[in-house]
Amino acid sequence: MTALLGHPHAVVREAAGEGLVELGGAAVSALRHASARARPDRRSLYTDVLDRIGAGEH
Repeated sequence: MTALLGHPHAVVREAAGEGLVELGGAAVSALRHASARARPDRRSLYTDVLDRIGAGEH
């Protein structure tokens, strides 16, 4: 699901982000993995969702 954070359609990106936030801690490993391998200009796609999970958003 992390790959969908880079989808060209905003609706898909938003839904993927919401889904990952709902998964919470279960998504952290995949998000960290994707963030570590992402281009610097794309890294925030993953770190923003990690921040939302860390803040306890639901």
